[in-house]
Amino acid sequence: MLQAVNLWFTYPGAEQVLAGVNLTLRPGELLALVGPNGAGKSTLARCLAGLLPPTSGNVLLDDLPVTKDSPVGLLFSDPDSQMVAPTVAEDVAFGPENLQLPPEGIRMAVARALAAVGLAGYEPRVVAELSGGEKQRVGLAGLMVLKPRYLVLDEPTGMLDPANAAQVQEAIRGLAAGGVGILVITHDLGMAVQADTVAVIYDGRVVASGPPRKVLARPEIEIIWGLEGPLPVRLVRRLFELGVRLPPGIWTEEELVEALCALRWPA
Repeated sequence: MLQAVNLWFTYPGAEQVLAGVNLTLRPGELLALVGPNGAGKSTLARCLAGLLPPTSGNVLLDDLPVTKDSPVGLLFSDPDSQMVAPTVAEDVAFGPENLQLPPEGIRMAVARALAAVGLAGYEPRVVAELSGGEKQRVGLAGLMVLKPRYLVLDEPTGMLDPANAAQVQEAIRGLAAGGVGILVITHDLGMAVQADTVAVIYDGRVVASGPPRKVLARPEIEIIWGLEGPLPVRLVRRLFELGVRLPPGIWTEEELVEALCALRWPA
């Protein structure tokens, strides 16, 4: 397991950012971390990936302290800032080439990593000509080629349009299904609903965690923690105000469409 255990972090000369965070990510688990701006999400991501040492407390991978060399990959929101080579094959191969792995082994590993994110055959493509979603999936492949056991994704769809975001989300779910533990930081509660677990961070503390539909139904989500509910949930609420009664438990667009189609509308 990848664990934050009573994790505290303060930047030098600045205010405390994390205040006793406890969080566990298991193999194959997709965990969504949500919270308002300034809650400490990105700092926690860097601590989990070993880029920032805790002020106190621990980040552990199977009971051993995490370092920058641990098998934990970190992906940021801006796909362009993470591209390092002109072609897809060269970009994904950057990590293993720096580890001086055999060239033939690298070619095979690159092909497997691209296939895992839905980009099989993209090796010769020019990175600058890819869409934002394709670039973000190349970034995922660049992590997967190094065989990480866990991924920490900091707003991986935050700069993408809905179509590209959907492609990246599908790739993330596929990697989790393959056994990789994934923590994804997101402001999109619609994406969070599809995770296995949701954790809410507020003022440097994890204030709630558990099954998405249970956690995100709590009134604190909007009233105290300042998060905007998923679009289908807000639409159901507005329709209720207009006199349209829909069944409870609607969280996704697919569920909303199904419920609307089942209504008996006046002729």
